[in-house]
Amino acid sequence: SLSEIINETPHLNETSRRQKAIKRFLGLDSNIKTFGIITAENPMGNPLSPQKNKERNDELEKYLRTRQYAWYSVKGQYGNKENSYIVFNVSMEDMHIIGHAFDQESFIYAIVEHDGNDIDIKFEYWEKKFSEYDEKDENGNRLKPKDKKYQFEETKREYLTIDKLQDDFFTTIGRNFKFTIPFDIFNESLEYFDTMIMERKQAFDAYGYRYSHIVDECISNNMTEMGRRSRRAKLYGKNYHIFWQEKQNEEE
Repeated sequence: SLSEIINETPHLNETSRRQKAIKRFLGLDSNIKTFGIITAENPMGNPLSPQKNKERNDELEKYLRTRQYAWYSVKGQYGNKENSYIVFNVSMEDMHIIGHAFDQESFIYAIVEHDGNDIDIKFEYWEKKFSEYDEKDENGNRLKPKDKKYQFEETKREYLTIDKLQDDFFTTIGRNFKFTIPFDIFNESLEYFDTMIMERKQAFDAYGYRYSHIVDECISNNMTEMGRRSRRAKLYGKNYHIFWQEKQNEEE
């Protein structure tokens, strides 16, 4: 059973090979402070054809790219089997905005926390609540889903486990919710992001000095949406080097 898997498998602060791999990327000097997990498929839980879902995810990729997010596509299971996206160093408010833009019923928000040398990830599950009185169209689909606000449902710490039977990476939030990403794909996403950031830090000293501060601004709900976007452009944008070259020239 799932409860047995949780009880028998190692937690994040144990020293298995896979846990060491995660800790390497989420260590004390981690480039990742938060991440969100979301898909554009099957809006509001209404199943679509593979072609329609692909078109929606293509639109989500374009959305993330043009708004300067750092993201990685993953094939996993989010309730149903869906192609999803890990969005790195994203604010909670921006996850709400993305979810509304693509009519998603729920999303996951994760915060990387440190307690001495131990690393913990706090996973939060957010979803829209509906009732039998909500309007529906002739096909039974809910109308005006954007009018519904996301509500915080549950949070779990430490339940970051490896399924010994399926060799999968499990995150469990509550009794009725489960998100699954094959471990190698999750690890690959962290490595991809970490490599990109390290290369940019090596290219510009100021990038490394100011990285953590700018990430704090990227994930701050107190900044405006446009303000967070401008910070992401400095860190993750295609033309990030223009900004940092100017900064380097000023210092010289």
